Parts: sequence; C-alpha cells; structure tokens
Amino acid sequence: MNKNRKLFLITFFTITLFTLSCAGNLERIVIHGRGPVYELTVPISHLRLLIPQNRFFIDEHDNDNPRYFQFSNKNKPQIIISGWFENENNYPGIKKLWSDDLEDWPRSFLPEPQNIFFSKIGIWEVVTYDLPISEGTNSHIRAQYVKKGTWIDLHLSITSKKSISENQKILSDVLQRIQIEEKH
Repeated sequence: MNKNRKLFLITFFTITLFTLSCAGNLERIVIHGRGPVYELTVPISHLRLLIPQNRFFIDEHDNDNPRYFQFSNKNKPQIIISGWFENENNYPGIKKLWSDDLEDWPRSFLPEPQNIFFSKIGIWEVVTYDLPISEGTNSHIRAQYVKKGTWIDLHLSITSKKSISENQKILSDVLQRIQIEEKH
C-alpha cells in the first residue's frame, strides 16, 4: 500500500472514531447545579429538566442507559425521582407504555399495582398507582412529557406510613415543582 493511501486511511479512521465519540456524548445526560435547581439535559435535546436542588441529591445508580438519572431526598419519607430522555418518536403513548410495563411486571417480582389512574398533573401526562406493602404505603407516579423532539419519562415514588392519598399528594406537589425549559 502506498504512503498516501496509508495516510488517508489513518486519517479517515481517526476522524470516524472522533465523530462517533462526539455523537455518543451528544446523547449522554448532562447534569449541572444551577442556583436552586439541577439542570438536566441531553445535548441533542431542545429541552432542559429542572429539579429542585434544595430537596434532592444525585443518586448513584446501576443503569446502562446514558440518558438515565436518579435523585432522592435522603429524608423520611424518602422520595425517589428517576427517569430518562428519549427521542419523541420512541414514545408510544401513556396507555401503551403502561401496558408494556404490565407485561414485564412479573419479571420484576413486585406485587401487582393497585389504584391505577390516568390523568394530567400540570404539563405532565401521568399514571398513578400504589404497590401493597406490609407496613405503610408505596405510591408511584409515571409522568410523561413530549415536546420539541424529546420525550422525558419520570418515575416518582414514596414509601411512608401516610395514607395513599397523602402520598399521592406529596408526589404530585413534587412533580409540579419540576420544570421544563426550552433551549434557545
């Protein structure tokens, strides 16, 4: 192989690897503290998610999705917020998403969800549900937001000795404090 061809191939592969590396970073979640909030975004997204920093801390997690995040409040009752950013074309709609979750439920070894309701909370399309536990209540909100090519999927949960309605109110209040901004 002549010297120019070798140089061309080396340059081509170097540029290709660099481009692939940069493209991967464009799809990875970025989290920054910004005053009273954590700002979450994926560089290729047109949206930012803002989570109150004074109540929540970033949790370490074992998830291979580069757009996944998890926060908790470290208090009692503990509230966990997790989720991810996806392309809006992947969003099947909340009823289909829930149906798919239920199909996979037996593999999670969790008890069957109860008190399942579909509604809207502010800008979020949600399904609320509870899981039976031996003491107290375990309540959840799956919240969906789709705009500007981005689908944000949030999962809020709380376990406490409070009633189901009190838990759902706490989660609803937290969800309403989470904001979304468009990038300019």
